[in-house]
Amino acid sequence: ADKTLKTKVAPSFRVDKLVVFDANYLEYIENLGKVSEIEIKCLCGLEKAIAKRMDSFVENGCKFSDVGIEGFPSRIADRDEAKESFEKLINKKDLTSAEAEGLQGYLFVFLGKEYAKRKMIMQLHLGAKRNSNSKMLENIGRDSGFDCVGKPLDTDCVTDVLDQMYADGLLPRTVVYTLNPSMYYELITMCGAFPGSVIGVPWWFCDHKKGIFELFETYSSLGHIGAMFGMLTDSRSFLSYVRHDYFRQILAEYLGRFGDSEKIVETAKKLSYFNAIDRIRN
Repeated sequence: ADKTLKTKVAPSFRVDKLVVFDANYLEYIENLGKVSEIEIKCLCGLEKAIAKRMDSFVENGCKFSDVGIEGFPSRIADRDEAKESFEKLINKKDLTSAEAEGLQGYLFVFLGKEYAKRKMIMQLHLGAKRNSNSKMLENIGRDSGFDCVGKPLDTDCVTDVLDQMYADGLLPRTVVYTLNPSMYYELITMCGAFPGSVIGVPWWFCDHKKGIFELFETYSSLGHIGAMFGMLTDSRSFLSYVRHDYFRQILAEYLGRFGDSEKIVETAKKLSYFNAIDRIRN
């Protein structure tokens, strides 16, 4: 690598395959065991493997985690129930919907607390409907352009997960994104109840001028947009990096409505650069 370049490329810790118990789950767990060099036969082994991989990511500059599954767990299993449910999975036994949601909720909380220990930032991408066209999913697979906006989630479920982490003193800094704008009021006020949590910028189908303005206006009514991270991009598509300039132009137009005071300029700088840098470094 060219040592003179100041740009850093770091991994993020994506956990979708860890919390979705589909037909490929056991293969994923087997691969996780191999790469972590830990035999995963029980929940304890899974937790050790996750922690070891997380440490490896952090050593390589990882600052963010991410998850973007369809839906959200409606309950959180206690450790004993989670152990039993995971052992059923390992032994190729089907889980009831309640068992699956309970284990998923347990893993969300476990992961969040591990992020907090490592000062990682947790990202939650909510409100997507995945693989809407089953025929095209069969023909060409996932992530091929057949996802869409999902129905609003029960935000009480998200609140319960954050509340459990906070009660245990291990709530990581959190960014919550939604693909369904009807959830803005609930999520923005929910974030206000948990220090260090903020709503994320519009993404995917909401990532356009009207969608960005809608979030700015709602956030300004309920809080202070100066607390937001600012724009992000899709690391799998380097052409999407143009979003940053697009976002800044829309931000300038929005803030320009309020004059040109020093506070307005300061807010623009925070959302364009400094908020992200400060939170990554601290």
